[in-house]
Amino acid sequence: MNVEVLALSKEKAKEEYEAWKQLVRESRVQYAKDFLSLYAHMKHGGKVVDVWEAMKTAGLNEDGDPRLAIVRADSERVLFSKGCRWINGSYVSDGGIFYRENADARRSYNRWKEDVRIPREFFPEWRKNEKGQIDRTSITALTPLIPARILNCLRSHNLANYHILWEVEKWELAPPKDPILLKRVTSNMFLVLATWNLTKLERAVIRGRIQ
Repeated sequence: MNVEVLALSKEKAKEEYEAWKQLVRESRVQYAKDFLSLYAHMKHGGKVVDVWEAMKTAGLNEDGDPRLAIVRADSERVLFSKGCRWINGSYVSDGGIFYRENADARRSYNRWKEDVRIPREFFPEWRKNEKGQIDRTSITALTPLIPARILNCLRSHNLANYHILWEVEKWELAPPKDPILLKRVTSNMFLVLATWNLTKLERAVIRGRIQ
């Protein structure tokens, strides 16, 4: 999967980290802590990704669906739906929304909870039919599993603390292949924690979650 990641030399990242650390101590600039988290990761050689920009760059596949999917790691599935707003008596496109499964849902209509929203300027129009209408209002895919070798390296084994980004070959309940494990910092900026290719065994386990 080709996703542009952002990186700095360790020396430059450390310099920026110290500057933002000082600002956090001496002021109440709200976004300073966001930069501190990003540079703290990068000064150790870590990379970050702008998910909004990644979605824009990847665009749509041959079916007219998003090439990439993202969801919190504790959700077995992801649901994508085109966002919309009611303006002047009609609905207008407003980007895309990736939903995670709501573990606390007691009714079917409350099964999905908004997780990651992609603004309109970063998300292309979903392909429409001859009548100018979107054929499908939502699509679903299975979430990749995180291997034990990666989980054991994380500070927390609570999957709700992480997100997974991956390329969807086809939006159907089929196992994915090449995910990226992320840690969310802001609405669009995520720390890259790990990348891996799912083995045949791992993909088979994911396939068994289909109901």
